Amino acid sequence: MAFEKVDLDKIRKGVRITFVLFALISAALLAFTVQKKTLPALRSSNPLGLLLALFFWGLYISFDTLRLKFLAVAMGRKISFFRTLQVITSGIFLAAVTPFQVSGLPLQIFILNRSGLSVGEATALLISRGITQYFFILLLLPFAVRIIGESVGFLIRALAVYIALLLVAGIAFYLLAVWKPQVAVRIIPRRWKRTREKFLEEIVKLRESFFILLRGRRSLPIALAMLSSLLSLLFYLSMIPSLLFGLGLDPRPQLSMAIQVIFQATLLYTPTPGGAGIAEAAGAALYSLVCPKYLLGVFIILWRFFTIYITAFLGAYFFIKATREV
Repeated sequence: MAFEKVDLDKIRKGVRITFVLFALISAALLAFTVQKKTLPALRSSNPLGLLLALFFWGLYISFDTLRLKFLAVAMGRKISFFRTLQVITSGIFLAAVTPFQVSGLPLQIFILNRSGLSVGEATALLISRGITQYFFILLLLPFAVRIIGESVGFLIRALAVYIALLLVAGIAFYLLAVWKPQVAVRIIPRRWKRTREKFLEEIVKLRESFFILLRGRRSLPIALAMLSSLLSLLFYLSMIPSLLFGLGLDPRPQLSMAIQVIFQATLLYTPTPGGAGIAEAAGAALYSLVCPKYLLGVFIILWRFFTIYITAFLGAYFFIKATREV
């Protein structure tokens, strides 16, 4: 069973590390940003902004769940909304407590397997979710580059171009692995025989997963999955200007949402659990464009809570529930 690959001791350690990091980073942010203006500004903040952010969070996670559900329908499989929500949130929880998000996939495959999907079908479904998610991020990236580039210049433009190239290269390699696995495996030197064999084995699994989805292809569910993916991303991005509005600031939606597009593309590659530390440091640097220093620490804490931790808390519940089902 795929779930057996999840190291529970590592997860528990990751949870502890994540909580400690979040506490230390939050304290550091507040220590460096709190000023005399902070408390009066918080007193005049608008709670409606936080409620709006919470509303957008609900829509984001709902449409993310619908995306996976529609992709399952495209494969000829039916999964309940609640079970699909378990898959999404438990994956985000493990992404928040493990480096490079490495532990989410086995648990998600386990939950889908308990819902009647084979390991190959579950893998195809989750890969398809990732593709539909990053398709729209890649689509929005040039606009984000243009918007942010006007404010911060060459460095961010170069970073965004680098991210775009990584995503394009990843998609190109995925397509190559699907259609020509023997060609894709040539990136591994022949002298590394064992690594080469293992790599080829994984590529074959990837190829089989893709064709599982292709054989069950239905145009309407796929179209609905793409629409759900776009709406999920837009509602996710909408949380950022809502938080700024809640703090009594100009939300500057174009710029604040463009910054989040950049983060969506980069945080996947961070070595710390959930990007802790790296995300806050980068966020403080970029969101200083839309948030004054005296509220920056508060905003970054709220930003991280709404964009990852609130979903991770829900996923933690489902994770505990899944471990008890074993």
